[in-house]
Amino acid sequence: MVTSVSLSHTHGLGGYAGGADTGRMTSAVTGLHPWIGFKASERVTVWAVAGYGSGGLLLSPGGGAPIETRLSMAMATGGGRGELVAGDNGFGLAFKAERLMGRNENERCNRSVRKPAGHPGGHHPPAHRARGVAEPDDRLTHDAHAERRVGHPSGRR
Repeated sequence: MVTSVSLSHTHGLGGYAGGADTGRMTSAVTGLHPWIGFKASERVTVWAVAGYGSGGLLLSPGGGAPIETRLSMAMATGGGRGELVAGDNGFGLAFKAERLMGRNENERCNRSVRKPAGHPGGHHPPAHRARGVAEPDDRLTHDAHAERRVGHPSGRR
């Protein structure tokens, strides 16, 4: 079993334009994400990560007063990899799968934007992603000290 924690900080700079409205935007978010990985058997590994981040966003419209809001992000994801065909000295095949769930929120939008009927108040809809990938693995051994691995993953989200 392997465990870890990642601390991240992102800073974004950009601009926007839509019709007559143009401006600049900056954002910064800091997140903490604990991680765990486990080798369930010789051919199967599983992992999971969850985390939370918060920060701020500043919009500076071309002709108006700046708009500032707090941002937050929560996420959880997990996955696994199972080796279907061992690729010791030749062709191998594995299947990888993962599931991601996340939610982003901003303080200003939670207060001021009218939500559609049936929408949970104060929250944006969560984001979901599921992915499965077949991962071929060609290992070509040249000598005792050189090996070339060629992989061509193919999958579906």
